[in-house]
Formats: sequence, structure tokens, C-alpha cells
Amino acid sequence: MNSEIEEEYTEKTGPHKEEPTDPDFQGPASGSPHKLTQDEPNNLVRDLELPKVKAELLASRMKQWKYLDEGVKKTLYRYRQKNLEEFFTMEGTLVACKDVDGLFKALTLKTLN
Repeated sequence: MNSEIEEEYTEKTGPHKEEPTDPDFQGPASGSPHKLTQDEPNNLVRDLELPKVKAELLASRMKQWKYLDEGVKKTLYRYRQKNLEEFFTMEGTLVACKDVDGLFKALTLKTLN
């Protein structure tokens, strides 16, 4: 199988279920795999600095491959800027922050005073 076909197959079906070849490998203690809760994919998306479209695609694929817990919402990334919109104003094509201190507090950052 060439790498293009294999990549396309993996993309459609998910990762392959192969036995580990490392003799020292120790799998999880329980028989069921760890499923990610909402905070874990959120942190991964933030750490990887993914834009909204790619974050939603990642969540969709993880849900398809059954890596996500039942309550995880993949559409959460569409509106992640909503809670910060109140700190900005837009006139035409110009966008400006109208409340820097409030924005920093919302992001839990310290201002330089």
C-alpha cells in the first residue's frame, strides 16, 4: 500500500488497531481506553494554536474514532470568540480593543501598571 492510499484509508477509518511491537510496552490497566473529556481536546486545540475550522475538524475526527466522551461538543469551537467580543469595537474594516483591562481579566492575564 503506498503512503497516499494508506493516509486516505486512515483518514476514513481511523487509526489502525495494531498490537504494540515493543516488549516493554504496558497498556492501560483497565480494558477500556481513556476517552477525552471536554477540557482535554480544548487544551490540545489551544496548545496547538489551531484555528476554528481545524479545531472543529479534529474534534469531529476524534468523535468519529470514538476518542471523545459522550458529552464532548465538537461545535464548541465555532463560537469560542463570543465571550471576548464585548471588549472590541468595529467600524468598517477597523477593529479596536475598547477595554484592555477587561480583556486581560477575561483572559486571566496581568496588566503592566
